[in-house]
Parts: sequence; structure tokens; C-alpha cells
Amino acid sequence: MSDQGDRIAVVDSGGTFCRVSIWVVGGSSESVMQLASYDLPSNAWPAVFDLAKTNHCSLAWIAAASHPDVGHSEFLDEVSSLRRSLPCFVSNDVVPLLFATPDVSATVVCSVGTGSSFMSIDCKGLIRRASGIEFILSDEGSAYDLGWRGLRAGARAADGRELRPTELAAIVPAFFGCTLEQLGRSLVTSRDVKSAVASFAPVVCDLASQGDLVARQAVADAVGECLLGIRAVSPDMVPNFSISVYGGLPNGSPYFAGVLRSSLLVEFAGCPVAISATNSHVIAKVAARFCHMLAADATWDVAVIRVSASGLAKLRS
Repeated sequence: MSDQGDRIAVVDSGGTFCRVSIWVVGGSSESVMQLASYDLPSNAWPAVFDLAKTNHCSLAWIAAASHPDVGHSEFLDEVSSLRRSLPCFVSNDVVPLLFATPDVSATVVCSVGTGSSFMSIDCKGLIRRASGIEFILSDEGSAYDLGWRGLRAGARAADGRELRPTELAAIVPAFFGCTLEQLGRSLVTSRDVKSAVASFAPVVCDLASQGDLVARQAVADAVGECLLGIRAVSPDMVPNFSISVYGGLPNGSPYFAGVLRSSLLVEFAGCPVAISATNSHVIAKVAARFCHMLAADATWDVAVIRVSASGLAKLRS
């Protein structure tokens, strides 16, 4: 792969949407397709790889939040069988973000979208991770977490358990277009409860920005979970490591981003903090740098990039 002109297909599959972008190395995005993440892998892969083939891509990087260890044989079988002879890297969606700033010796990545994940790499290449094991066991600080806090607060306010004044009791049923009882039952049986709950997070942020104390507490609690995640992956990091924040929640809510940024600057004084919007662009840049890893091996088809405590393990399926 040359440094200029080559096209990379980037599949950025988060908790709610899967965004497929075609990037020119050293340039910008040319084509974008958006799908619901729960359509992956079976329904979406033919369209994804057809788009890559039509755009003459030389490489694809599939970054999937729902495959934290990318060891699921069915997932890899789908990719291998449908990839249209296109060489593919496969990783968790946070892994490429660790290498977005190669000139930084130690960095922490905080991914706060529908779900959440925290990962760090130190100057020795050692990697730590926290959260990112789906919403029953983790995803604290995410849009799901904040939406859940807002929904719970609305239900508590409606039946008298929340004594502080809040608009959430009225806004929750208005937002979802049903009663609280109907909402509770529908979420239990929802095909995509995580995204449905996460969709309420921006409403909580808007209320918080207007001064609703209960909503503000929900945002503060979610931000506090982000701080805990960053602390968990940076116990022995050198001073002044960089903190990079990605994800739809801080990028979609100025209020949440402001509270998070100010909290990070206080909690981790001296550490540079960046809130970045475009995961796909970052993944494309990293893919262009990583392509040399297997370039000498003409037999590889799908390279699985797996994280371990000692660094990256590069496996070929």
C-alpha cells in the first residue's frame, strides 16, 4: 500500500449504528453508509463489502464494539466468507484509538457512546482496559448509563420516591410516546433495549443544561463513572499522560462534554485532554500505518488484532 491514493474501507460498528466509510489515505471520506448495529453481521456484510469493492479498496478495518475480544468464530466466519477477497483487520472499536497519536508515549482512551470502554497504553506498550463488556455488567458513564439514570429518575418522580422537583416524570412518557408502565414492559422485550435507553441521554443533558437538579445529578454521576474508568486503567502511568475522549455522548452534548472536560482537568491536572469526534477518520489513519504488519505475507486474509496486558497480539484467522 502506498502512502497516497489508496482506499481503506472503515467499518466503525458501535452500540447503536454501524458506519461504513471509504477513506483515501492522506485524504478524506468519499462514501458513507450507515446501518443499525444489530443488523451485523449477517444482514450487513454483503452490502459493506460490495461498497468496498465498488470503491476499489485495498484494505478494510472492522472495528466492532460488540466483539471486544474478536474471538467469536461465527463473526469471523461471516467476515471471511463475504469479504470479496479484501484483506481485513478486525479489532475492538477502541483498539485503533490507542494509536491515534503515535508521538505520545502514554495515553488513555475513553470511549463514551451508546456503551463505554476505557483503555490505556503506557510507554512500555503495556495495555490496560476497563468496562466494555456490555450493559448488564458495565457501560458505566455511557449514553445507556445516563439514559437509564434519567428513566429511573422519571419513574421515581412519578410515584413519589424522588422528592426533588424535576421535569423527568413528564418528559419520559412524552419522549417515548407511551405511559411509564407501557415503556417498562416494552423495554423488557425490546430487540435493542441498549440503544432505546441510550436515546434518552441527550434529553437528560438538555434538562441538566436548563438547571434541572435531578438531571444534573444524573450527568454528574455518569461523568464520575468516566473518571473511575480512567483511574482504573492508569494506576502506574507516568505524569501528564494524554487523555483522548471519543464517542457520541460528549460529541453530541455540549453540556456533558463541558462537565466531563472540566472534571478531567481537575482530576488529572497537567494531562492534556482532547475530545474528538470522528472515529472512522482515526481508524483509517491507523489502518494505513498498520498495513505493513502483514504486507509481506501474501497468504493472510483476516487479521485479528487482539488486546492483551502485554500489548497487541496479531493473529491470522
